Amino acid sequence: MNRARHGLPPPTTATSEVSTFRPPTRAAGYHGAVSQPADSYYCPDCQAYRTPGQVRTIQVQHVAMLACGECGRGVTVEKQRVVDPFAPRLVGALAYPFRIDVGTATVATAIMSALTSYNALTAIVGFAAQCMLGVLVLRSAAAGRDKLPYAWDDVDGGLWELLRPAFTYLFVVVICFGPAVASLVALGEAGAPIAIGIGLLGVVYFPAAVLATSLVDPPSALAALKVPTALSLMRRTGSAYALVCGACVGLFVGAVALIAAAARVADDIPVPFLPRFVIALAEVLPIVVGARMLGLLVDQKREELGA
Repeated sequence: MNRARHGLPPPTTATSEVSTFRPPTRAAGYHGAVSQPADSYYCPDCQAYRTPGQVRTIQVQHVAMLACGECGRGVTVEKQRVVDPFAPRLVGALAYPFRIDVGTATVATAIMSALTSYNALTAIVGFAAQCMLGVLVLRSAAAGRDKLPYAWDDVDGGLWELLRPAFTYLFVVVICFGPAVASLVALGEAGAPIAIGIGLLGVVYFPAAVLATSLVDPPSALAALKVPTALSLMRRTGSAYALVCGACVGLFVGAVALIAAAARVADDIPVPFLPRFVIALAEVLPIVVGARMLGLLVDQKREELGA
């Protein structure tokens, strides 16, 4: 709707202060957070919205039209987005790695991670593959898609482009949790309370930092340094962001337990390579689930983020 033509103020979801977080264009034919379309009727002459009960049907040259019940002039029909509750969608992310297409990509990434885990230098390639899969999952969910695209447009510049995701997200971790580690090292045991406080701030900031990094093209950890933009995202998404933070903490605890359990099981597997694959799969699964949760946050709050 052209709000300027009707003398209405601009929408409050302007993207000037959250341009880094502009959600990807919603996939055609996919409804994402929309449970069902709802119609809203706007009368340009009255400059007011009308409920279905305030709209009537009139005949104009043998054509049926909807008209305002107050002034009798034509109204425009707008499709409104009816958003499903966020918590059930977040819980549904736990089952996302078990889709056929996502599961195939997850297993393939785990195989690559296991193959490269024999050497510390080559292990960075496996970690880069995990990060790339996470970005694909996050961007797909943010665009309102379930299906995972088999494409990575940024890997076209040789070895550095292949390894970029690994160093990018390692830098994000350093940004969020490096100050806590540094304060603990500098102050020793006396600085433990300060380190814990800074670490908790890092936990809260981490989801916003990952979103800032992942939704720019190509992914860049420098976007995570834009603190005002990240704080604006937290404010605009409100309780949904707090829910995601809690889910990420729970996911981290679950991931540690899953990897530890996988390591114990792997010790009893006599088949070569299989133990490494089991551990790698336990590492990839939480990444996929976490990336899906962050993408769903963007999809759920796309109006607030200026989509």
